[in-house]
Amino acid sequence: MEILSVEKRRKHLCLVKTADTEQLIDDDTVIIYGLKSGMTIDDELFDEIVYHSEFTRAKSRALWLMDMRDYSKKELITKLSAHFSKNAVIDAVETLAEGGIVDDERFARVYAEELSEYKGASRQNIRIKLMQKGIDREIIDAVIDNLPDDEIPQIIDIIGRKYANNFDDDKLKRRMIDGLLRKGYKFTDIKKAMDEYIEHR
Repeated sequence: MEILSVEKRRKHLCLVKTADTEQLIDDDTVIIYGLKSGMTIDDELFDEIVYHSEFTRAKSRALWLMDMRDYSKKELITKLSAHFSKNAVIDAVETLAEGGIVDDERFARVYAEELSEYKGASRQNIRIKLMQKGIDREIIDAVIDNLPDDEIPQIIDIIGRKYANNFDDDKLKRRMIDGLLRKGYKFTDIKKAMDEYIEHR
């Protein structure tokens, strides 16, 4: 195929046009492959060029996203796949994972601690949320094992911060129990925590 034109676009991109298609290619890839108007290339090389550009751009976007917050591999792949080809995205994320920039174990540990300490999530709730983030079961099991087994002190803390005035009204008490159940706590633990809170308040 013949390249009809290489037109400069915004954000370090060029629009490369052929008779059959047009593709946005990043400036570095244009330079590496020496793309220019009138150049003749075969389909296989053109596919390689498009992949190289998609991989480069997906990796760059991933690094930009990781500067703002940590992501799991699944999160990054899902987010980047809205803009780039799936193969290029997976390869880019795997490359970053090999370099330790994307680390599901680190992500899971920090995210679990945040959910437990700042949002009062139960072990069960944390397990579900980690699964939703695409974390492997082995990593989840290891992270959950590092969380406290006894969740009653955590429930008591939540009651004190959020539900201290809910004990004198049956409707409010039911709302408190429902709220704690939604966080994934067991009813038996909630009942024990309520009893202990009332005893010591």
